[in-house]
Amino acid sequence: MKTHLVAVGAIIAFAALLGGSYYVIQSQVVGTLEKKATEALVSGDYLASLRHLEDLRESAPKEASLRSVDEKITEAKNLLLADEILTKARTAAENGDWFQVKALLQQGDATTNTSFTHYKEAIDLYVAAANKVRELEEKIDAELSQFREEALTEKTKRQAAEQKVTQTTQQLETTVAEKQASEQKLQQEISIVSAEKDVAERMAEQERLSKFLNEIDLYLSMLGRGVRYLDDAIVEIDEGKDTTALALLNQGKALFDEVSMRTNELLVNRTENAYKPQVTNLLQAATVLVSAARSFGSAVFYIDQKDGDEFQKFMSDGRQSRAASVKLMDDLRAFILSLR
Repeated sequence: MKTHLVAVGAIIAFAALLGGSYYVIQSQVVGTLEKKATEALVSGDYLASLRHLEDLRESAPKEASLRSVDEKITEAKNLLLADEILTKARTAAENGDWFQVKALLQQGDATTNTSFTHYKEAIDLYVAAANKVRELEEKIDAELSQFREEALTEKTKRQAAEQKVTQTTQQLETTVAEKQASEQKLQQEISIVSAEKDVAERMAEQERLSKFLNEIDLYLSMLGRGVRYLDDAIVEIDEGKDTTALALLNQGKALFDEVSMRTNELLVNRTENAYKPQVTNLLQAATVLVSAARSFGSAVFYIDQKDGDEFQKFMSDGRQSRAASVKLMDDLRAFILSLR
């Protein structure tokens, strides 16, 4: 019996020795992984840091440590996403697409987390993009202001020409009554005045039509840029990138809303009855594109369920709305070419 107790005691002591060694080795592994993860995070190698942190989470022995590791994993993911967004923003800047640069850098940690390796570059690029976008918006506003001023000038000229014709006619009638001018001379003078009126009206009509077509062409260009944002957003959705997809959709919707507002003002104030169907189609194209952006935006909320009915339905609705709007835009471009 005593021999049996001695053997059991030896086994217990040996197991305790092995357990202590295990915890020492595990502590060393955790320390090494923490050091590697921190060094990679500081150097900007966020993907490597994320791998080390994932390994660390599997090795961390305590719940408190797991919470700390989860927080670091979240930070590494955010910084990795910021690095991807900055890369896209650089490409967009090289292509001169400053609206997209601004939209991209407004998302994620690229311009908000000072520990991001390229934080200063992201801030500088965002400031440059904001300045460029402001310049483009000011240019568009200036062009529209010029359209309005020219329309007012044309109206004034037309009224002056009509007043001149009225005055001339009255003077001729008075002259005939007072001096009993010959009928032949009177007819000649009236013909000259009528011919001048016809020429003036034709020139005014041509100028009005040219300004009208240029304004529609400008709005079509804005819609076209917005459609490209939708297409880029679809690519991001297909890749499962919800943040950049929403940013692109918001940028496109802002353009569609702007065109819708300005087209409605054109329809009410500066469109002749003969061309109101075309301007109505332009307004419809902008409205349907807003609907397409909303459908794609709804699909983003089901981005983790791409095989589900909701995601498929919203994507299908968005693509159908986009196609319908593009058809209207193509018809309007053909209409502009037919009148030039």
